[in-house]
Order: sequence, then C-alpha cells, then structure tokens
Amino acid sequence: MIFLPDTNCLRLALRRSANLFLNPFTSLPFDDLYARRCGELRAELEAARNIIGPHDLQIAAIALQQTAESAVPQSAAERGAGASLLILW
Repeated sequence: MIFLPDTNCLRLALRRSANLFLNPFTSLPFDDLYARRCGELRAELEAARNIIGPHDLQIAAIALQQTAESAVPQSAAERGAGASLLILW
C-alpha cells in the first residue's frame, strides 16, 4: 500500500513555503514606462545582434529603469549592447 498525502494539504504547505521564500522580495510593476524601456532595450540588443528572451528583456528593462544594483550599463557599452546584467544566482 502506498501512502499519498492529501493534495490540499500538500498544496497549502507548498504555498506557505513559497510565501516565506518570496516575502523579502518586492514585486515591481511592468507598466507603460517599463514597456517603452523594454522596446528600446530590444532595439539596442537586436542592433548588436545579441537577442535575449522576452522575459529576460522585461526583467532587464525593469532593472535598468529602477537602476537596480544588478544593472551595470557601462560595461555593456563596450560591446555596443547598451546594457548588461550581472546575474547573481
């Protein structure tokens, strides 16, 4: 006989764990300002023939617009991309 936990209990436990993990993080909005920056960044990267995925583009646009600590705009200027992100994980 195989014991399987109640799926509702498991789902609740996973949700609690996720909330504990995510609580320290701030969710930033993706509004018109960030969408515009995303488009500008995409054009810059395409011109440099350095294509990244749409979700990475959105994260990069928000990070650059917020001047987040992970954004390092100067280092990428040498490559002509206009922006570079330092991935910390």
